[in-house]
Amino acid sequence: MQEKFEAPNLEAAAEVLGTSVPAVASPTAVAMPQSAVGQRIADPESNGSVKLPQLKITYGVGKLAVKFSQGDLILDETYRLVGKDEPLIITFASEVVYWKEYLTKAQKDADPNRKPKVYASKQAAKDAGEIVDWPPRGMDGPKPTASKAGVFQMLIQKPEKLECALFCYPLGGTLWAPARWFLDKKAFQIVDAEILRALRFMGPTREGGLAALKFEIRTKVALAPNGQRTECVPVARHVGGHPEADALEIIKAFSGAGPTTDDADVGEEG
Repeated sequence: MQEKFEAPNLEAAAEVLGTSVPAVASPTAVAMPQSAVGQRIADPESNGSVKLPQLKITYGVGKLAVKFSQGDLILDETYRLVGKDEPLIITFASEVVYWKEYLTKAQKDADPNRKPKVYASKQAAKDAGEIVDWPPRGMDGPKPTASKAGVFQMLIQKPEKLECALFCYPLGGTLWAPARWFLDKKAFQIVDAEILRALRFMGPTREGGLAALKFEIRTKVALAPNGQRTECVPVARHVGGHPEADALEIIKAFSGAGPTTDDADVGEEG
């Protein structure tokens, strides 16, 4: 006959041994709010930052040039969105302007792991010993060692015939992909100038700021000023806008996920 198993009496054993029974916390049920169904609910400490896929230009050198052609716009280093001189529609949610150290080829070759220093302002770069201005026209002098750069948060409108799950944000009857874009040197100057122009003339009462504007981005390949190589640069053009309600929704979607300059060294490959 099988003996009946009885759980040990911890209280009685503790009395004989002259010890005490350790307190064991009983598991408690967590009341889940009805709104948690289909959502992720967490306290602020559990919400990590979201790293958006990056938009890049294929400059003709670097690892992107192995798989793509010069002038291609690539998302997440995988998806070819458009080729050179083909339009891509985007909306900027934010732009952060900073200053970035310019590393020469010799500096990169000497230390391939070296990352450029970044500064919050022109004065900060100057205070750190960087040269931030070109010498007066017609005069010799040292070239700048740091220049203006920018990191953008943006939505990219899905190109026709492209199959890519990153395009998941519905807006205006089409799908858009949230992304970030690092630009410096001439590329930044071109895009930033068009943004400034569009913002200045959009109207003082228009809500939504950048998020209310649509831009067309193309790339063009031309001979560099020295005539010894070609260079690829973006061309930006303000082409319209979003209803204010949509612009405010874009701002809401990106709020709390401000861009950083952590990856500033990947601004350009050319």
